[in-house]
Amino acid sequence: RDLIHRISLILELSGNSRKGPVAQIETEDRIKEFRRGVYLNQNYSAGTVIKRSMLTCLRPCVGIAANEAIKLVGRQLKCNIDALQPLSFEYFE
Repeated sequence: RDLIHRISLILELSGNSRKGPVAQIETEDRIKEFRRGVYLNQNYSAGTVIKRSMLTCLRPCVGIAANEAIKLVGRQLKCNIDALQPLSFEYFE
């Protein structure tokens, strides 16, 4: 009996394999604060074709999220963008 109780307790304390934000703690503001966004690492002018080496991912996540950085590679800028300016897909062709 004691062994069964201990095993049940261990399984309960182990949790499950599904990991994600805890709703009570992870508010929308905290998610933006701790997740990373994509930024250009230098000033670039309109017409520049984006390469991976031109991008950097930094906190906070303002604009385009870091997990979407690959979508920017090979796209052309529609306007001049300053280094570390929050990005939007509207800035790219």
